[in-house]
Amino acid sequence: MPDLTDVDLRAALRTAATAELCWVSAGRPYGSPVVPLQVDGAPALAVPYSQVRWAREVAAQAEVVLTVSDPRLSGRRWKAVRLRARPRLVEDRDGDLFVDEMLTDELRKYPPSRALVDSILLRRENWWYVPRLVVHLDVTEAEPFAERFEPATEMVLVTAEHGGGQNPRARTDAVRVTSPGASPLRLEPLGTVPLPADTDDALLLGHDFTSPDMELWQTYEARGPLTSQALQAEVPVFSGVGRRMPRLAERLRGHRDLRRACVAGLRAT
Repeated sequence: MPDLTDVDLRAALRTAATAELCWVSAGRPYGSPVVPLQVDGAPALAVPYSQVRWAREVAAQAEVVLTVSDPRLSGRRWKAVRLRARPRLVEDRDGDLFVDEMLTDELRKYPPSRALVDSILLRRENWWYVPRLVVHLDVTEAEPFAERFEPATEMVLVTAEHGGGQNPRARTDAVRVTSPGASPLRLEPLGTVPLPADTDDALLLGHDFTSPDMELWQTYEARGPLTSQALQAEVPVFSGVGRRMPRLAERLRGHRDLRRACVAGLRAT
């Protein structure tokens, strides 16, 4: 892979619409799709208070791994990257940091937010969506990563990497599922690095969304032992997100549920 420069890293963070945040907790690998944003040129995440438990769990980790390797909705001059970082949580309850530093990027990368906070009037009406849990990612390492073009079969494999220290680190690999719908799920690396050795617990993380509106966003997780590049998955392989747009009643229900979750998260903190 070509060398990674600071310019490449900033370009990837600036243009990528999605990424995967991965970590290891109590020896188990975890991961979530996220919208990568920036504060003062450094990577950060900004989630509403409906995700307060998730944000605090992430912030409690000594280290996380962010993979930026999905080229959809990204610019042409873009390279996939993987970075290690120390997470740091700032509770932006009044939303000033989010509005001043991150809102423009979120509106560009995550169109569903436009219906909630794309004007002063909307931000007043949907005041519960403005407060954010901002997870700053203080980068310690950055390197190139393999791009993934087919969301239904190309995903991120997360495993616990045991080094010289007491606590395992998260390892991420871009992989292709070569046996969709079969059990076990057979994997092959998208890059040149071999997949990790056999492990009792591996996580296969994938996600898909409707483009360019991102109104539907579906996550796929398969977890199980990894043996000879085959994952003994607990669920069938991901087939990708559907294309049916939600009906009006579904939209209203989703808006109501999000509001309730955000208000509950704010009241609980």
